[in-house]
Amino acid sequence: VAEMWRRAREVAAELGEAQAALLRRRCTEASLLPGGRTTAAAMREALESAEAQEAKNCAEVADATARLAGVLSEQRELQRRLAAVEDPLLLAGPAPPRMSASAPSEPSPAPYAHSHRRPPSGLGVLRGS
Repeated sequence: VAEMWRRAREVAAELGEAQAALLRRRCTEASLLPGGRTTAAAMREALESAEAQEAKNCAEVADATARLAGVLSEQRELQRRLAAVEDPLLLAGPAPPRMSASAPSEPSPAPYAHSHRRPPSGLGVLRGS
């Protein structure tokens, strides 16, 4: 992206130079015609026209910037509202597992029933072994 912007600036600079050269040539040609304006007067008119166009472009950019600021503000507000709605759900944690009404639940097996480990020694005393 940076390379594209660099190239766009180069092209814009070349275009600006070409437009300036064309303007100088037209102004010089106009001054050579009988009854033509001076080169300085023609260039002054072109400069005033360019300044008016620049002012118009600046106003358009300012308008677009204001619209963008409004959209971003609205987006931030929507994100804030969404976070406020989601937070209670996140704090509650996952939903507990559902119990099936058709199948009775079976008691859980002894903690060491499927293990080859022996229960801790204190448990054996409590069970009477």
